[in-house]
Amino acid sequence: MKLKKLFLLFGLSLLMTVFMSTTCEKDDPDDPGSGGCTAFVSGSTTGALNGTYCFEVLVSYDYSPGESFSMVTRQDGDPIYSCTLQSYSGFTGPGTYSCGYDEPAYIELVVHGTDNEFYKAQSGTLTITEVDGSHLKGSFNVVAKGYYNEQTINFSGTINM
Repeated sequence: MKLKKLFLLFGLSLLMTVFMSTTCEKDDPDDPGSGGCTAFVSGSTTGALNGTYCFEVLVSYDYSPGESFSMVTRQDGDPIYSCTLQSYSGFTGPGTYSCGYDEPAYIELVVHGTDNEFYKAQSGTLTITEVDGSHLKGSFNVVAKGYYNEQTINFSGTINM
């Protein structure tokens, strides 16, 4: 009988230990991912379009050492947003590149859905801190203009692939 009580006491204490180790503290967030965006590209816009974006889907990535890179990411939802980052002529690797027409870097924010729009960088910079065949890190801060609505937005963010 004592052995049975001992096993029961041991089982209860084990259950209590497991239960206590899995409960949340009062200050713990309900969602472990709610502390911020951990996507390939995160950004925000102000101006004609205000919002924050977490581009968690990598659509494509190409890199040619010392020549160019191209990255397309997407944020699912309604509407779907996508972000294109590219550099071609004049790209040599990590550094800061001007964005806009006839500049070495290109950034575009696309809104898919009822408000289809393409916001293309007019001015600003793209800073690359790390780039290779499987990593791209940096930041951007551009003024972009809508293709159809011709309104401007400020689009800034970080790249962490």
